[in-house]
Amino acid sequence: MLGKIVSKPKTLFLLIAVFFITLAVSLTTHLFEVPDENAHYATVHYLYNQGRMPERGDKNTHSLEEYKVEEIMGTLEGKNKYSYHPEYRIEQIDGVYGKYEELISSLNNQENKSNYAGRRAAIYPPLYYVLAQPFYAVAEGGSLIDRIFSVRFLSILITVATVYFVYLIGVLVIGSVQGGVILSSLFILYPMTTYVGGGINSDNLHNLFTTIFTYLSLIVLLKGWTNKLALTLGIIVGLDLLTKPQGYILLPIILLLFCLTYKQFKLKNFIITTLYIALPILILAGYQEIPKLVSTNPYIADSHEIVVGGESSFIDFSKGYIKTHLTEMPVWYWGVFKWFGLTLPKPFWWLATRLLMLSAIGVIISLWKDLSVKKISIQTKFVLFAIGANLIYAFAIFFFDWQFFQQFGRSLGLQARYYMPLLATQLALIYIGIKNLTSHQLYSRLLISGLVIFFVFMHLAGFYTQLSGYYDFTSPQIFLDQLSQYKPDYAKGAWWYLWGFLYLIGVSSIIKMCIKSPFTEDKIVK
Repeated sequence: MLGKIVSKPKTLFLLIAVFFITLAVSLTTHLFEVPDENAHYATVHYLYNQGRMPERGDKNTHSLEEYKVEEIMGTLEGKNKYSYHPEYRIEQIDGVYGKYEELISSLNNQENKSNYAGRRAAIYPPLYYVLAQPFYAVAEGGSLIDRIFSVRFLSILITVATVYFVYLIGVLVIGSVQGGVILSSLFILYPMTTYVGGGINSDNLHNLFTTIFTYLSLIVLLKGWTNKLALTLGIIVGLDLLTKPQGYILLPIILLLFCLTYKQFKLKNFIITTLYIALPILILAGYQEIPKLVSTNPYIADSHEIVVGGESSFIDFSKGYIKTHLTEMPVWYWGVFKWFGLTLPKPFWWLATRLLMLSAIGVIISLWKDLSVKKISIQTKFVLFAIGANLIYAFAIFFFDWQFFQQFGRSLGLQARYYMPLLATQLALIYIGIKNLTSHQLYSRLLISGLVIFFVFMHLAGFYTQLSGYYDFTSPQIFLDQLSQYKPDYAKGAWWYLWGFLYLIGVSSIIKMCIKSPFTEDKIVK
């Protein structure tokens, strides 16, 4: 059934549109603007040039080349010119080449690449950085600018793949091809998707694996456990552990899945299914994770001495955590850019937050309809799974932040992107909630059309916020010149007419695919 759905031209057009949009946003984004891009690029560079992953004990992982470029761009740690200064912009000149581009190109030599100036590399499992090596190698002879934009292409492809699985989730949860198109469109129009998804960050691969995990979990809820499904889930968790330690959060979510499907289990079946899940995890990630669990070496076990603790500290920490979620997070969740200096214009995040409240009411109505007649549909199972999974993920972030607080005496610093791994479930809950605010089919479709239109404008507002934070809109020529500076040759001057055209094609295609006549029946997937 799903094979027939995904082979349709509409799906291909959707993915092409997603590629165009993400590529355009990526090409407009300045060097090291994407969260932690400097640290993740440092890891890619270190692996390529040293032949191994950086470790916690390494004191020098920041190449002289990157150090000097960060100094030029104003993003050097401890001397970041953007932090708390959203008005800051690197000095601009006339023409498509930046004032310091020639200097940056001159830094591309073996001495600067192979010598290091302190710690900078992200210390994470290797999978994302291994996948990034061919993209780095393609531009290895070019400047650091060329290499960064080449490696970003990996994240763009990962983002497209993630949208594909969001589409499949939408088909299953909403029950129609159109539902899959709308859910995946909401996903790509969410401002943080293209912002993070167009940059160098292993979060993107983690988000892909978590989305695949969600899709497989839906198949389990729909059809029940099979040995093949259990094995595939185990493979995804194993690969995720090779990407991020957050892969461990998927384990209690699997327990939630067991709880939601408990009726089909006898003890023997439960043990066999558990073994099918555990075996690929051990094969893929055991070599990496088992030493962490048994070693007393802090560089291997990733443990530190607790310097802050006690009941009063926990209470104070919890109060601050809750306050952040009630104040800053409702704003940051919808889009925060330029080193936390810029957010979406207030009308958008204000309306989006109220949209969440309305959708929560609709989700409650949806659950009440099913449970009142003792009917557990696939959508109800998904709602229960989505709520449970997000609560587990939120608690895991809280627990990790509390551990960090105990070790270093401060919070890690919450970011909206920490909740993106389960973004597909969050947007699906919004869709379900808004649709169930009314039982009238026509009004329901009008509400969903309104939801899509709002997300289109929110995406455009987010993109404009990013651009206006770096570039001058005084005249088209000034904007085009500044947009071209500190970019590879294929993102300079007249090239922008192509990328801008493809971006507009992408956005307009998504609108056309999503906004159909409210009187048109959706093709239901059985």
